Parts: sequence; C-alpha cells; structure tokens
Amino acid sequence: MRYESVAASAMFACNASEMSEVSLDIFEAVRHERPEAVRASAYVLNGALGALRRQKRADAAVTLVGEMRAWGEPADAASFTTVLAACRECADEEVRPELVSRAIDELLGASADLGAGWLVNAELHTELIGALGAVGEVRAALEA
Repeated sequence: MRYESVAASAMFACNASEMSEVSLDIFEAVRHERPEAVRASAYVLNGALGALRRQKRADAAVTLVGEMRAWGEPADAASFTTVLAACRECADEEVRPELVSRAIDELLGASADLGAGWLVNAELHTELIGALGAVGEVRAALEA
C-alpha cells in the first residue's frame, strides 16, 4: 500500500502545481503496473479525479467515478465532491445537466452500497446543492 500512498501524494502535488497532465500520467502508470492497487486506493483515484476537474474534463470524471463502483471500490465523499464540482464548473450549459444527472445517479448508487450516514459531509452537501442549482434544479437544491 505504500506505493499507492506515494503515487497519490505525487498526484496531489502535481495537481496543486498546475501539472494535472503529469498527475494523470502517474495514474495511468499505476493503473497499468498495479491495477489491483488502483482499485483498492481511493487516494489514487481521487488524485485522478482532481486532475480531471482541473482539466475541465467533467465527463471523464463522472465516467471514472462510475468505474470505481464497478471495481467494487465505491467512491467516497471526496470523490463525489470533486466530481460534482467538475460538473458544476462545466462551461457547456447543454451538457452540464446530463453530467450532473449522471454524477447524482452514481452518488445514489454509492449511497445504496455504503448505507445511511456516509453522506454526512458539509463540503459534499454544499457541492450537491451547487450542482443542482447550476442546472436549474432549484427545488431539488433546496430539498438537498
């Protein structure tokens, strides 16, 4: 697990240094060399999600969060916070509602997988409200 921890730390450092492409290169290298490690490490996956958000690739972020669930590694609150932020920041107003809808579908699926109580995270809740508001779902945002 140490290898994945170092890779994740490097990815987060790259993201913070505006080197998201390098972060994704690290992700792909780890994914190629040790796919089982990527599937077991939310930190590595969250580093990749952060890079995708910085690159304004919300569609790829939503797809990756879906892959996480398919691998049996449900995304955590940090994963969904990042994905919802990427969707909210999507410049294409015609694509944004579909991205938010897909992200929320994944969020609901993860919630079913993990059980009640795992969504107790103010940052995620704020991002969920913001994403719903960004696509004009004011009533849903108020009820979230």
